[in-house]
Amino acid sequence: MPDEPAERNRLAESLLGGLAALTDKITALEHSRDLLAQIVADAQGAAVGPGEPADPGLGQAYTAVRESGPAVGVAAG
Repeated sequence: MPDEPAERNRLAESLLGGLAALTDKITALEHSRDLLAQIVADAQGAAVGPGEPADPGLGQAYTAVRESGPAVGVAAG
């Protein structure tokens, strides 16, 4: 800990900024987790996919969604 009050105040301000940034990240991660949990529940309950409420329509065959990215599209064929 710095001995000077001004230095301690600067340190505290810096730490408060880091704390705020972490809080924002935690909030975003919790939101992402909740969304993923809902997707898992929908998938387990067969509430998504062709013919279901979240069907993108058009009677097309779609490629599977991969965890590595949002590459979703109509399958050739």
